[in-house]
Amino acid sequence: MTTASNVPQGLTVHSGDSDAGRRILARQKLDASQLAHAVAKYEATEHVRVATWIGVHKRYGFFYSSDPQWRPDSPDAFAQSIGVIPWVQIHEILGRLPEGTTGDYLNTKGTLN
Repeated sequence: MTTASNVPQGLTVHSGDSDAGRRILARQKLDASQLAHAVAKYEATEHVRVATWIGVHKRYGFFYSSDPQWRPDSPDAFAQSIGVIPWVQIHEILGRLPEGTTGDYLNTKGTLN
C-alpha cells in the first residue's frame, strides 16, 4: 500500500462524483463502476479496508481512508496515513496492464514509461 506520506503535500483531490472527478476518471478511461470494481479487488487482494472514499487525483490515483468515520475537517484526520491506489495499479487490477507493472512503476519511483 502506498501512503500519503510518500506523496507531495498540497494535493487537490476530487470526489469521483464531482465534475472534476468525472473528468479525471474519463482521462483514465474509467467510469465510477470500473473504479468501484478495482477498489473492491484491491481490498480483497491487498487485505486492506477502503472504508472512506476520499477522491481521485489527476496524477496519483485514488485516495482513501481505512477509517469509516474519516472526515477532512476532523482534528486528527491526517494523524494516520491516507491510502493511495496509483492509477497504474488500478489499470493492472482491471487487466489493462500486464501483471507486475505496478511493481515496476513503484520500483522506478513513478518514472516508468
